[in-house]
Amino acid sequence: NGKILGSGKAKYANGSIYIGKFKDAKQHGKGVLTTLLGTKYSGDWLYGKQTGNAEIIYKDKSVYSGNVLDGKRYGIGEIKYTNGTSYKGEWINGQFSGNGHLKKINGENYKGNFLNGERHGSGEINYPNGDFYVADGYGLDYIIQYDFNGRYIRHFGGRGQDKNQFNCCHGITVDYRNSNKKTLLITSRSNNEFKRFSMNGEWIETIKMPGCYICRPVIKDGFLFFAVIVTKDWGKYDGMLAILDQNNKIISMPGGSEPIYENGVFQKPVYDNSSFKNPHDVCIDSDWNIYVPQWNSGKTFPVKLKRV
Repeated sequence: NGKILGSGKAKYANGSIYIGKFKDAKQHGKGVLTTLLGTKYSGDWLYGKQTGNAEIIYKDKSVYSGNVLDGKRYGIGEIKYTNGTSYKGEWINGQFSGNGHLKKINGENYKGNFLNGERHGSGEINYPNGDFYVADGYGLDYIIQYDFNGRYIRHFGGRGQDKNQFNCCHGITVDYRNSNKKTLLITSRSNNEFKRFSMNGEWIETIKMPGCYICRPVIKDGFLFFAVIVTKDWGKYDGMLAILDQNNKIISMPGGSEPIYENGVFQKPVYDNSSFKNPHDVCIDSDWNIYVPQWNSGKTFPVKLKRV
């Protein structure tokens, strides 16, 4: 009937070359596609679509092995990057999403949940020496440090108003932005501030954000993000996001008023009464889209902000 079927080789106008099985003139079954840019896909095809199990070697020599759906990594798979970082676990639409295990070249080791390529939800993270930290924000406001084997090392903080204490330590992260000295960033939500500590629990500085009940700190490409769950009234919908530069200056507040400083002091922001309903976290994907889950918001789905 004039249709291509069986095994064969095809050269396409874009420079790609396919060797493998065909059905009804479409790649179907096992086959290998090599693009002009050097990406090589070896695996299953379904009527012209990369679907099934495959190995993909990218132009930078990173290698993915696992499930693919309509040309995207989807399901269970493992990728090994050329810089030594690797991820093994669940994928959705080409990104880490679900349960997985991420190992970074700096020794950071995370097992837990992901969303859109970023750590999200519950998980366990071990840093190069294996230590990990737990924030007791709804308990006694201590930060507890353990070694790789779960043995207690120290605790610091506790509820109070001293510079080294907290009032709802609602989130913690390691700040790697200064390559010579990594530190801890810890929120003190009810006091509208976050604090910087050494990795051994020594207070360094406090950054105040008046009117902002901030959740966990999130770092992306040198910028610091917070979800501001409430600014004024816990009984009504409220909140916005806060984006800070490397000098801890607030440069943008999506969902709120323009950030204003007077004599170096940040002024309380004003909710725009529409964008968010108590935002409770921030996740940023590799394309800089921002995902914002919301607390007590009437069972709403997370809000997605697209990069423009």
